[in-house]
Amino acid sequence: DEVHLCFREWKVDTKIMCMTLDNAAYNDSMINTLRTTLLPKGVLPLFGTFFQVRCCAHILNLIVQAGLKLIDKCADKIREGIQYIKISSNHIHKFYETAKNIYHLKEDKRLRVDMPVRWNSTYTMLENALYFKDALLWFGNRDGIFKSNFSLTHDEWEKVRIMHDFLKTFYK
Repeated sequence: DEVHLCFREWKVDTKIMCMTLDNAAYNDSMINTLRTTLLPKGVLPLFGTFFQVRCCAHILNLIVQAGLKLIDKCADKIREGIQYIKISSNHIHKFYETAKNIYHLKEDKRLRVDMPVRWNSTYTMLENALYFKDALLWFGNRDGIFKSNFSLTHDEWEKVRIMHDFLKTFYK
């Protein structure tokens, strides 16, 4: 109602092409109110057909989240496995020493836990897990709890690699 009152007296001299918003229900209500108010003023081209444009970042996030659902269990295992390693200073020291000395991986690179609601942090987590894949497999062969709860199978690692490659395009 406040939006309607505000726009009833609004004078428009130019055409309004579109508004970019996410798909929250309250935005849909606002757009419908604006469209109803602005159409009679003749300021919406094509009868307001393209007045609301979905936010590209929001659409991108929806695409990525749909893709991540395909590897939910794999991402969960990686996330929880990293947390398991990081919870113990002995585990973390043994892991990074092995990564450096046996697999010759960079000392400055680290395992990272994501924030599941931020797909780009999940991408980074997957990227680092793939970088440390051999060290993670080694750790799983030496720690029974890790192996039975967090080790990924060959097929799961392949899914992670495919998802990483998919996300890389969006990340860049």
